[in-house]
Amino acid sequence: MQKREPVIIAPDYTDDELYEWMHQKINAAQDLKWANEARAKQAENLSALEQDITNLEKSSGIKHCQNDYIPALVANQQS
Repeated sequence: MQKREPVIIAPDYTDDELYEWMHQKINAAQDLKWANEARAKQAENLSALEQDITNLEKSSGIKHCQNDYIPALVANQQS
């Protein structure tokens, strides 16, 4: 079954205005597609970076602590 072509009803537009409107819509759709692809790639890169950071934290043995715990840690190391 062959699909019917879409019909655009725009009585207030000239042919040139309608063409320009369609051209802008096509450009916007292409830009949106590119932006979604870029976002997906950035999310993938971020996920890989977070995994790298997790692995480096584990292998470095460095743990983040709050400033009020530092004197207690120093005192424990001196005893």
